[in-house]
Amino acid sequence: RLVGSEMCIRDSAYLDLRTIADMNFILPNRHRLLRNFVDEALEFSQVIPKRITEMNSIGAGIQMAAEGLGAAFCFESYTASICTKKQVQYFRVGDPQRYPAVMIAYSKKRQHDNFFDFLIHCVIQELN
Repeated sequence: RLVGSEMCIRDSAYLDLRTIADMNFILPNRHRLLRNFVDEALEFSQVIPKRITEMNSIGAGIQMAAEGLGAAFCFESYTASICTKKQVQYFRVGDPQRYPAVMIAYSKKRQHDNFFDFLIHCVIQELN
Protein backbone atom coordinates (compact mmCIF):
# COMPACT_ATOMS: atom_id res chain seq x y z
CA ARG A 1 0.00 0.00 0.00
CA LEU A 2 1.27 3.46 -0.82
CA VAL A 3 1.58 5.79 2.11
CA GLY A 4 1.90 9.53 1.90
CA SER A 5 0.59 12.74 3.35
CA GLU A 6 -2.89 11.95 2.03
CA MET A 7 -3.09 8.65 3.93
CA CYS A 8 -3.02 7.95 7.62
CA ILE A 9 0.32 6.39 8.56
CA ARG A 10 -1.26 4.12 11.15
CA ASP A 11 -2.87 2.24 8.24
CA SER A 12 0.49 1.27 6.76
CA ALA A 13 1.18 -2.42 6.35
CA TYR A 14 3.82 -4.41 8.20
CA LEU A 15 6.69 -6.02 6.29
CA ASP A 16 8.83 -8.86 7.60
CA LEU A 17 12.35 -7.90 6.57
CA ARG A 18 13.15 -11.55 5.83
CA THR A 19 11.02 -11.28 2.68
CA ILE A 20 13.43 -8.74 1.18
CA ALA A 21 16.68 -9.88 2.82
CA ASP A 22 18.42 -10.23 -0.55
CA MET A 23 17.88 -6.58 -1.50
CA ASN A 24 20.45 -3.84 -1.08
CA PHE A 25 19.74 -2.17 2.27
CA ILE A 26 20.27 1.61 2.22
CA LEU A 27 21.09 2.34 5.84
CA PRO A 28 21.59 5.65 7.62
CA ASN A 29 25.17 6.26 8.80
CA ARG A 30 25.96 4.96 12.27
CA HIS A 31 26.03 8.45 13.82
CA ARG A 32 22.34 9.01 13.01
CA LEU A 33 19.72 8.20 15.66
CA LEU A 34 17.64 6.33 13.08
CA ARG A 35 20.45 3.77 12.65
CA ASN A 36 19.91 2.48 16.20
CA PHE A 37 16.26 1.83 15.45
CA VAL A 38 17.10 0.22 12.09
CA ASP A 39 19.62 -2.09 13.76
CA GLU A 40 16.94 -3.08 16.29
CA ALA A 41 14.48 -3.79 13.46
CA LEU A 42 17.04 -5.95 11.65
CA GLU A 43 17.80 -7.83 14.86
CA PHE A 44 14.10 -8.30 15.62
CA SER A 45 13.60 -9.80 12.14
CA GLN A 46 16.84 -11.81 12.40
CA VAL A 47 18.13 -10.31 9.15
CA ILE A 48 21.78 -9.70 8.34
CA PRO A 49 21.87 -7.64 5.14
CA LYS A 50 24.01 -9.11 2.38
CA ARG A 51 24.45 -5.75 0.63
CA ILE A 52 24.60 -2.42 2.44
CA THR A 53 24.85 1.16 1.22
CA GLU A 54 25.30 3.75 3.97
CA MET A 55 23.93 7.24 3.43
CA ASN A 56 24.08 10.40 5.50
CA SER A 57 20.87 11.75 3.95
CA ILE A 58 17.67 9.89 4.74
CA GLY A 59 15.90 11.68 1.88
CA ALA A 60 18.58 10.62 -0.60
CA GLY A 61 18.21 7.03 0.61
CA ILE A 62 14.46 7.15 -0.05
CA GLN A 63 15.13 8.61 -3.52
CA MET A 64 17.48 5.70 -4.22
CA ALA A 65 14.77 3.29 -3.10
CA ALA A 66 12.31 4.97 -5.47
CA GLU A 67 14.78 4.31 -8.30
CA GLY A 68 14.86 0.62 -7.41
CA LEU A 69 18.35 0.68 -5.92
CA GLY A 70 17.39 -0.98 -2.66
CA ALA A 71 15.32 -0.55 0.47
CA ALA A 72 15.78 2.57 2.64
CA PHE A 73 14.65 3.38 6.16
CA CYS A 74 13.08 6.39 7.81
CA PHE A 75 10.99 7.24 10.85
CA GLU A 76 7.25 7.02 10.31
CA SER A 77 6.92 10.76 10.90
CA TYR A 78 9.20 11.51 7.91
CA THR A 79 7.04 9.78 5.30
CA ALA A 80 4.65 12.71 4.84
CA SER A 81 7.48 15.14 4.08
CA ILE A 82 9.60 13.04 1.70
CA CYS A 83 8.70 13.58 -1.95
CA THR A 84 9.84 11.26 -4.71
CA LYS A 85 9.26 11.50 -8.46
CA LYS A 86 8.54 7.78 -8.60
CA GLN A 87 6.21 5.99 -6.26
CA VAL A 88 7.63 4.15 -3.32
CA GLN A 89 5.89 1.87 -0.87
CA TYR A 90 6.25 2.38 2.87
CA PHE A 91 5.95 -0.44 5.39
CA ARG A 92 6.42 -0.70 9.12
CA VAL A 93 9.32 -2.96 10.10
CA GLY A 94 10.81 -4.44 13.26
CA ASP A 95 8.91 -4.85 16.50
CA PRO A 96 5.30 -3.75 15.87
CA GLN A 97 5.10 -2.51 19.48
CA ARG A 98 8.14 -0.23 19.07
CA TYR A 99 7.74 3.53 19.10
CA PRO A 100 8.73 5.54 17.20
CA ALA A 101 7.87 3.32 14.28
CA VAL A 102 10.56 2.61 11.71
CA MET A 103 9.49 2.44 8.08
CA ILE A 104 11.12 0.90 5.05
CA ALA A 105 10.63 2.24 1.54
CA TYR A 106 11.29 0.43 -1.69
CA SER A 107 10.11 -0.03 -5.24
CA LYS A 108 9.43 -3.55 -6.47
CA LYS A 109 9.58 -2.48 -10.09
CA ARG A 110 13.29 -2.14 -10.78
CA GLN A 111 16.32 -4.26 -10.01
CA HIS A 112 19.76 -3.57 -11.40
CA ASP A 113 22.60 -5.84 -12.35
CA ASN A 114 25.89 -6.05 -10.43
CA PHE A 115 27.71 -3.56 -12.67
CA PHE A 116 25.09 -0.89 -12.04
CA ASP A 117 25.20 -1.61 -8.30
CA PHE A 118 28.98 -1.18 -8.41
CA LEU A 119 28.62 2.09 -10.29
CA ILE A 120 26.13 3.44 -7.74
CA HIS A 121 28.45 2.34 -4.93
CA CYS A 122 31.33 4.30 -6.50
CA VAL A 123 29.19 7.42 -6.90
CA ILE A 124 28.02 7.22 -3.28
CA GLN A 125 31.61 6.83 -2.06
CA GLU A 126 32.57 9.98 -3.94
CA LEU A 127 29.61 11.90 -2.45
CA ASN A 128 30.39 10.87 1.12
